[in-house]
Amino acid sequence: MIQIPSRKKTERRRAPRAPLCLNVAAESDAWMGACLSRDISESGVFLICQRLATVGSGLSMIIDLPGPLGVLRLRGTVVRIQAGDLRGMGVEFVPGKGDEPRRLSEVWERYQKAFGP
Repeated sequence: MIQIPSRKKTERRRAPRAPLCLNVAAESDAWMGACLSRDISESGVFLICQRLATVGSGLSMIIDLPGPLGVLRLRGTVVRIQAGDLRGMGVEFVPGKGDEPRRLSEVWERYQKAFGP
């Protein structure tokens, strides 16, 4: 019997993810779409979309937060594309200015308090 070594995917995420389904409006120079988040972390988000931007594209995103938390306006770069039944793209956040990074951290802290690590 021949054994084929398994190919384990190397985990590249820098931060734990929260499985949150949020409405996201995303836009690049050549693309605009309404998406849903599959999961989000302090360093990025996975967006489920019918149309996909290309890897390396910069995105502006407006993420609708639950309840009275309002919206987050963030920028990111598409780092991977997933084709198939669940079409989507991994987006790494670009370090921002102003209040948005702190607000994203607050959302993450609230999630951890509510649901654990």
